[in-house]
Parts: sequence; structure tokens; C-alpha cells
Amino acid sequence: MNEVGGSSPRPPRPMSMPEQARTVRAQLEERFRETGQRYQQIEPMVDEQVKRVCRDYQPPLWTRLRLSRDGVLLHTKVLIAAIAMTTNQELSDSAAQAVAESYSSSLQLRQSYTWLAIGTSAALAYRGRKIFRFPFYTPKVQGRFDPSKLHPRTARLLHAARFLAYYIVSAAGIYPLADYVTAKHFEASIRQDSRLDMFSTLDPRGMAELGRNKDFIMVHELSNRRRPQDLQRRDAGIDAPYEPAISQENSVSSQAQAAWTKHYAKQQPQDSFGASQQITAQDGRWDDFADQDDDASPLAASARSEQRGVSGQGGGSAWDRLRRQNSVETTRQPQRTNEAWPSTQGEGDWNGRNNAGAGASGSSDGYSFSTSGQDRAFDKDQAQREFDELLERERRGTDQGSTWKK
Repeated sequence: MNEVGGSSPRPPRPMSMPEQARTVRAQLEERFRETGQRYQQIEPMVDEQVKRVCRDYQPPLWTRLRLSRDGVLLHTKVLIAAIAMTTNQELSDSAAQAVAESYSSSLQLRQSYTWLAIGTSAALAYRGRKIFRFPFYTPKVQGRFDPSKLHPRTARLLHAARFLAYYIVSAAGIYPLADYVTAKHFEASIRQDSRLDMFSTLDPRGMAELGRNKDFIMVHELSNRRRPQDLQRRDAGIDAPYEPAISQENSVSSQAQAAWTKHYAKQQPQDSFGASQQITAQDGRWDDFADQDDDASPLAASARSEQRGVSGQGGGSAWDRLRRQNSVETTRQPQRTNEAWPSTQGEGDWNGRNNAGAGASGSSDGYSFSTSGQDRAFDKDQAQREFDELLERERRGTDQGSTWKK
């Protein structure tokens, strides 16, 4: 009984499920961090030992479907490091050789179960090939799955799908058994090997500790292999070698850009108002090449020089230069029309047209228009003249009518 006036101690409040999950997670993270730090200390030594012990190792030919030499050496290194961390002692070369042999034997046993799953799937798929039988489904052969009505390619695809379905079912039943048998085989082999006497003192809790250490180390190893190289250098604190490489890359790109600019300036033709003006707006060094004539341009040299003079007056964007050029073109065409107009006023209709045509052809000598451009310009001038002559005749008819009335 409690003393009078005393209070009984309050029982501790049970932890809720979220609190228990957070506690367990914190413990696992702390354990994972400690395991990673210890593995980083012994990893160089273990890696050198595995390379020395397994120098001449090659997996058997029939196990290379899922096993490679690098993969076997990686798992062997992780296992040796886990054993060293669990037993708190360094393994000798003979002990490391025994671990490598036992693990290789266990992997070969595991691979035999893989071939068993493949063979079982192939046998079941071959057995039901005539009726297209699946693991838990048999379609009606009289319908769309009639072998006589199927295309050969469609039939092959269905057989491949059947084999894949049988393999999934076989693997789901065989692989768990294979993992259990492989683990027991490895444990028995290392306990019976005289070179691995440190395992004689390990109880089941020690073997469970070995399995956890192996899993943690494997996660660390895979994360280090998948991590980019720049992150590894950043963690090691050797970012300096990257700076000269960046400056060197910039210098190389600047040299390449200068060489490309010189080559492009020598070989690229300059058109009237296209890419040359855009490049001029971007870089003033292209102004030195603006005076070069281009035979492929639709404008003559005089027109291009006039255009460059107009575009050089105000600067501005490419659209402004195009507008100024269009204004120059529109002011040039009425001048040519007015030059031919006086000859048409004092002469007849046909002579006026011929003289105007001669004047237009003579004035076009100063412009390097193409044939289609000349035709369009002549048609436009001729239409304008005919319209003006029609207006003139209407005006004259009106004047004559008014005189007749008088």
C-alpha cells in the first residue's frame, strides 16, 4: 500500500504506431550510417584482396545467362566486408578464397533453379501449343484463335506471350525455394570449411547480423556506383580540377567561333536584305564585307549600294530596314513611269506604247532584273499607262462635248 498523502508513479504512456515507425526508422538510418562509415574504411583493403584472390576466376559457361565476372566479384567483395564487420577481424587470403568459392558454388546452384524455371515454362508452353493454352486460361479454338485462320506472325506472338506467362508463374513458385536452398547451402559450406573457423562461434543472431550488414553494404556500393562523377569529386573536395577544364573549354569555343567567323565571311554570299543584315545587327565586324557584289542578288550593284546607304542611315531593327527599302522601291517606279509619260502625250496610241516600251527597256539597263522581273515591271507600267490614257480620253471627250454644245 502507498503511504498516506503519497502518489503512485504514473505508468509510461504507450507509443503510438507513427511514433514507433519514426523510432525504428531513426534507428535503421543510424545503423545504415554507421555501417557505411565502417565500410568506407575497409573498402580499399577488401577490394585489393578480392582482386588478388579472384584474379583467375571465370564463371562457368552455363551460368553466364545471369552471372558475369564483375557481378560475382562485386557480391564477393560485399560479402567479405560484411563478414569482417560482423566478426570484427580481418580475413586472411585463404579465408577470403574460401568465402569466394562458397559463394560461387551457391550462385551456380541458384542459376540451376533459373534454368529449371525456363525449362518448365518451355515444356508447359509446348504442351498447350495446339489450343493456345495459357496458365489459367484456355481460349476457344473455334473463334479468333483458330490456328488455321491465324497469321503466322500472330501465332508466334501468341506463343511468345504464352511462354512469358508460364515463366512468370514458374518463377513465382521456384525462385523463393531457390533462395532458401541457396542460403542454407552457403551457410552450411562456410561452417564446414576449416579455413573459416570464425563462423563456428556465430549463432543465428550473428548470421542475421551478417545478412543485415551485407544488405547495407550492397546499398552503399550500388549508390556509389550510380552516383555521378562530379558528386564523387564534390564529396572528396577536389572541385579545383574542373575549373581549368571549364576555362579551357571556353577558350577553345572562342577560338572555334573566331575561325568559323573568318571562314564564313570569306565564303558566304551576301544577299540584299536577308542573313547579311541580321549578322550585321549581331556583330559589327560583318560591315567590312557588306560592299561585296553578289551575282545571285535580284538587285543591281547600284541598287544594293543605295539600299545600304538607306539602311545605314537610321539603323534599327530588320523590319525598319525592310520598310525603308520598300519605300525606296516605290519611289523609284513612278520616276521611271514619268520619264516615259511625255512621249505618250504628243504621239499616237501605238507609237506611244512602243516608245514607252523602248524607254522602259532603256531605263532597265541600269538594273539587273531577271526576265520575270522585267516582265512584271513592264506589265505594271503598261497597265498604269493604259489607265492614264483612258482617263485622258474621257477628259478630252468631256471637253469636246462641252465645246459642241456651245
